[in-house]
This record gives sequence, C-alpha cells and structure tokens, in this order.
Amino acid sequence: MGKYSVSEGKMFEALPADKYQVEIYDAKPFTGTEYGTSNPQEQVKFTFVILDDNKMVSEGDVEVPARGRRLWLQTTTKFSPVGSKKSTNLTQLVAAVYGHEFEAPEVEAFEETDLLGKQLCVLVGQKNREDGSIGNKILSFSKATKQLSKYDDTEFATSRKEAVKKSTPAVADGEDFEAEMDKAAKAKSKA
Repeated sequence: MGKYSVSEGKMFEALPADKYQVEIYDAKPFTGTEYGTSNPQEQVKFTFVILDDNKMVSEGDVEVPARGRRLWLQTTTKFSPVGSKKSTNLTQLVAAVYGHEFEAPEVEAFEETDLLGKQLCVLVGQKNREDGSIGNKILSFSKATKQLSKYDDTEFATSRKEAVKKSTPAVADGEDFEAEMDKAAKAKSKA
C-alpha cells in the first residue's frame, strides 16, 4: 500500500448569494503568479469565517447555520493610491476594516496579521467553476455595523449535529405517505 491516499473530504454546497458578516480568520502570504503571466508576484490568501447565526444554508437535505462556514480570497499585496477609481481587493478589504483607505505611511507599517480577528461584511455571489460545480466569490466589502461574538472552532461540528438531530424526513423510510400521516394524526389526538 502506498504512503499517500486520497481524502474523502467534505464537500460543501455554495453559499447563497447574500451579505455575510465575517471574521478574518487567517492570512497567509505566498508567492503566486501575476494575472495573465508567469511572473512571480507576492500575494496573500485570506480565510474568512462567517459569524451570522441567523442565516441558514443547505447541506445535503438539511438546513444548517451558516456560522462557521469559510470563504477565501487571494489578493496581491498592492494597495491602490488613495481615491483610485479601481481599487485593489486589499485596499477595499482594509478600508472596510479600518474605515478609510491607507496612506503611504500606513501601507509601509501594515502587516496582514494586523487584520486577524477583525470583523467586516462581505457581499458574496456565486460563480461557475471549471469542473461544472458552483462556488462562491466575494464581490465587495463593507464595514461591520456591530460586532458579533467571536467564532470558536468547536461550534462548527456542534451546530451541524444539532441541526441534523432536529431535522427528520417527512416520510419515514419504507412507509407510505398516508400511513405516516395517519400515525402522526393519532399521536396528535392522544396529546
């Protein structure tokens, strides 16, 4: 048997297009390639975790809380000049967190880790992937109007287990609809 194997990994359905409040969970610099070329370019991959606990998403046949789902954004390390008509994703992200575009001295002192734990809102859309599946894309950023409770990794599994426990199929396996409805009506009349 080989040393490596393929993980069965969890597949998540794309989030519905909507506005979500997120926390910046991780920021990892890496060397990628400049768009449309093979030239190396410094970039950052941001991981966001959704904080909204009032929004639900489909996971298979079950509706589960969106809280805890992740979104990702890869961006260059370049800031746009203040007031630029077409600002970079990094400029938009930082402006949403801090409330203003960074001037040159702020850019020089900036570290991507300064953003960890900060909250903002993202407008999320859907996009078609090359493999035919549907994924998400962050369309824009805005300032969070209120702070939501910080995210704890242990919440993710717990909230999904609770959602699965609360959901039951409308018709039990092996029974027909009428028999199931009769059984439910009898149980209700006894109560």
